[in-house]
Amino acid sequence: MKKRAPRNRTLTCDDEEIEILAPDLLTLTAPAALARIANRVIHGDTFCVLPLLPAGFTDLLVLDPPYNLAKNYNGHFGPAVARLGVRGGLSSEKLEGAAG
Repeated sequence: MKKRAPRNRTLTCDDEEIEILAPDLLTLTAPAALARIANRVIHGDTFCVLPLLPAGFTDLLVLDPPYNLAKNYNGHFGPAVARLGVRGGLSSEKLEGAAG
């Protein structure tokens, strides 16, 4: 396993935990009714899943997006910047285009 920074709090699962927990993940491929998604963890690309969720179904939505898409790593930039050929000032529209 990759050595992590001392303050990194990334959660990881071993193979056994993945095997136990994976069946509880919901993957959407078509619009879903509220009863199907209530109290579930939905796994998928945000831009693909959001259009499949019922309108107005929640008061609060917690997303775990990929982080550091536009981070500068000592002159080397994250994947969104690399795909766009941009060195900063990313808008949500540019990032959305890079996600695809």
